[in-house]
Amino acid sequence: MRDIIEAIENLLVSTSMHGGEAKDSADILLESIPWRKKPIAVEPRTFPVVEQRLEEACSSHGALGGNAQTLTNAVMAARDELAWVTPWGEYLEHADMAALVQNFAFTTIIGPGHPLEADGVLIGLSLQGPDLHYPMHAHQAGETYWIVGGDADWKIGMEPWFSVIPGSICVHQPGMRHAMQTNARPLLTVWAWWSHIDSNIVMIRG
Repeated sequence: MRDIIEAIENLLVSTSMHGGEAKDSADILLESIPWRKKPIAVEPRTFPVVEQRLEEACSSHGALGGNAQTLTNAVMAARDELAWVTPWGEYLEHADMAALVQNFAFTTIIGPGHPLEADGVLIGLSLQGPDLHYPMHAHQAGETYWIVGGDADWKIGMEPWFSVIPGSICVHQPGMRHAMQTNARPLLTVWAWWSHIDSNIVMIRG
């Protein structure tokens, strides 16, 4: 777990140094988290999508020696320590959401009540299976995604869809609608909520 946390810290430092749209959120996260604090152990939990897709997503990390490879190596080394969650069971009557529930999982690494305790922020990993649509949704939380394995198409607000690969960063300002569509490979990301962390995710139907 410590290696994952250090890899996330290095990812944020690199983001801050390079500037751009994600710099502000990276700086908020770097300043909010007690990086040297000892992480606590959690009860591991896994799901079929993790068992079937995590290694494949980690193997498609892009450039050798980069932040994505460092992080995916750390994830594979600590895979038996992670507590994964599959959300949105209340949407199972919708065909598109049923597929998402069965083929999407996330785990929270940093934040209140998580392995590295920190106030006011959440950081974790998400795993989305291949050829899978994550429908348009929104939340008050400001959110940043770092793509570390696989590839996908992404949509933010009214802008056209665009492609993401390892090294891509997507920033969602509070309340901004967004959606994701994976292609032939599963997608592994680092995600962070850097404001309004108690907000709910609202699926935009129709």
